[in-house]
Amino acid sequence: TTTTTTTTTTTTTTTTTTTTTTTTTTTTTTTTTTTITTTTTPESESTSTAPLPAVSTPHSESAAPNDSTGVPCRRPRVPVVHGSKPNKPKKTPDVVVLPKIGRLRMFCVLLADHHKPYLEQNAVNKLKQLAKFGKTSTATGSTYEKKVKYDVVVPQERFREHYVRMKAKQKHWAVDWTECTDPQKFVFEDVGIAAYLIAVWEQERAQTGCGVQSFADVGCGNGLLVNFLADEGHPGFGVDLQKRAIWDKFALGPERIRLEEIDPTCAAYDVDWIIGNHSDELTPWIPLIAARSSYRTKFMLLPCCFHDFTHKFAQNNIKLGQYKTYITYLEKICQALGFEIDVDVLRIPSTKNVALVARRRAYPVECYAERLAALPELQRQLVQASMLKAKKRAGTSTSEAPPEEEVSFSRRVAQSSHKHR
Repeated sequence: TTTTTTTTTTTTTTTTTTTTTTTTTTTTTTTTTTTITTTTTPESESTSTAPLPAVSTPHSESAAPNDSTGVPCRRPRVPVVHGSKPNKPKKTPDVVVLPKIGRLRMFCVLLADHHKPYLEQNAVNKLKQLAKFGKTSTATGSTYEKKVKYDVVVPQERFREHYVRMKAKQKHWAVDWTECTDPQKFVFEDVGIAAYLIAVWEQERAQTGCGVQSFADVGCGNGLLVNFLADEGHPGFGVDLQKRAIWDKFALGPERIRLEEIDPTCAAYDVDWIIGNHSDELTPWIPLIAARSSYRTKFMLLPCCFHDFTHKFAQNNIKLGQYKTYITYLEKICQALGFEIDVDVLRIPSTKNVALVARRRAYPVECYAERLAALPELQRQLVQASMLKAKKRAGTSTSEAPPEEEVSFSRRVAQSSHKHR
């Protein structure tokens, strides 16, 4: 400010006297030199007592407090904040140098016209995470990385919107529950799975222009997922070997939730999607059923209990753990059948939340007839490999049968079907 005043005075007095002009010019030159010297002061002579610039800047170009453009200031552009030494500031002009010891307060202020309950909860959770992990951020050399990948298939925002809406709509089932299992777990877990599928199908319609997808929930259990998807307007049905008492409470006819035997060695369904939600012994058979149904048939597999084609799955890679080992085993089956697989971690209240989503084939539709003709032989090889592993694990010869208690439903079906052939 002083420099500006001096310059103005010099300009004004220039038209008055020559002597004053010379003196003022000298003063101005001196002032200018001082300014340049201050700017180019070596780093060792700089001080850290200068006031820090503002950390947050508006996201929009207009910084007026009563801006009517409607541009939200979400995730504003901010300078980099780090803990380097105060006497060695970075040369980048948008870097704010802070001392290593200090206190940083953070607030989340939600916009009134964009306020949603789940956004508020998310903001609180993020602040808690910052408070917990802020001292071990990457700026201080932490090597922490997430071990799982969320939101591989659909964005979190789309899933969250469907989940909040469907949770408010379907939460009454936690009160109207007639099963002996925990309603809090099963109701809201199936709400999350249904919201995920709705988001996936919504994205598929936007990308391909297809119609509303049909589905078959193989091994539907309590039928909640079938009921939720039907409420969203999707045609489809569920099948299971055992009826549940809660089926009678659903507004579904016998054609939408079926009590029938399932032969996975030859089952096929004329639908767009096949769902294997905690389908136990049927889990490894779901990709085979989808491959047998049609070229357009896709599937989502959410495994829980570990089973191969004939027995309980007993392989366990110590470095990965049995759950991850089982997921890898299922991935190889899907790839052998010609599916391109996306492994996604669902945001549901369950520890078994890894889903295998097959939305595409790795071969063109012209090759489907050839693949379908070769499917029985591939199925025979997969079943035989499972039986051989079980015999090797039991320590029996190839002519001996493995222990009867390990034989699962799918093994009995495969043996029965083999006798008929």
